[in-house]
Amino acid sequence: MRRLVALGAIAVLAAACGSSTTHSATTTAAPAGFRYGTAACPPATPPATRPPTFADAPKRCIEDGVDYGAVVTTSEGALTIDLLEKTAPGTVNNFVVLARWGWFDGGGFHRVVPGFVIQAGGVPADRVKAGYTIPDELPASRSAYRAGTVAMANAGPDTGATEWFVCIDCSSLPAPDYPIFGTVTAGMDVVARIEALGTGDGPPRTPVTITSVTITQK
Repeated sequence: MRRLVALGAIAVLAAACGSSTTHSATTTAAPAGFRYGTAACPPATPPATRPPTFADAPKRCIEDGVDYGAVVTTSEGALTIDLLEKTAPGTVNNFVVLARWGWFDGGGFHRVVPGFVIQAGGVPADRVKAGYTIPDELPASRSAYRAGTVAMANAGPDTGATEWFVCIDCSSLPAPDYPIFGTVTAGMDVVARIEALGTGDGPPRTPVTITSVTITQK
């Protein structure tokens, strides 16, 4: 069975008879009583320095009626992601806040498992852990984890924070244990290039750096 566990909150994929993944926009609903935190929203202008940690999960910073997306620029090219704020508002809020603080900039895809996932959001050695976790917003079925699905990694129920992954083929996941918060709408060729650098279950043979994560709004 494969399990996805976060690298700082310790997300690791262990192999055995499956894999771990997330949910889709049509099958997911935000859990009743999703608990937002109290940490401040990021400023409109990206700060010169990012927080090394947070005292709590972020407060709700995304706005109603806005369609959010993200452009993840990497050393292998760019991914365009449609963020699923209607079905996973809390998880999208968390990702948007971290991106706007610049949390992912300079990091990379620290785990590449060919035929399964590429995983990012791990905290580099010169930063401390995020310092918080968020509740899960889970899909109804593991069938929601399709190619291009973007999901939150975790170390067990309600332990997501900063790590996320893109499904290549998550059909072997035994259960819908990972919140789905996005879909890759452009750049699956980039996902394939990153996948080609994988050597098993661990870092790619050549580092894949994330230059920036830019949040878009419509």
